Amino acid sequence: MKEFKCLDGQTEIQCHVPYPYPNPHTVSAVDLRWLEHSLLFLFKTQQEFGAKLWNGLYYRLQLSSEGLVGTPEAVDLAQIGAPPADPSTPPYGAGDRSEIAPQTRWFRRLLIR
Repeated sequence: MKEFKCLDGQTEIQCHVPYPYPNPHTVSAVDLRWLEHSLLFLFKTQQEFGAKLWNGLYYRLQLSSEGLVGTPEAVDLAQIGAPPADPSTPPYGAGDRSEIAPQTRWFRRLLIR
């Protein structure tokens, strides 16, 4: 099992989940999907043991005057448990993500300047 790099908050632990398969790593001002797939996380409470892959976070990035701003969305990381049929297409499309209230997560947004 892969060891995740985690940060402990007061009420939540958030762990980076590296995208495990080869991909094109292409990023442009109009297509940030592979960068978003490089920023997958899972979260759990301090009391929980083990990885809860259904508690995945995907930060949808948008270009702003501040830089790239990521808003958390919910994903089931078990979806990437097997290699994708087409490795050139990011697996998490809009239909695979659910909006969540950003204030419910420890990291309410990501900022890349």
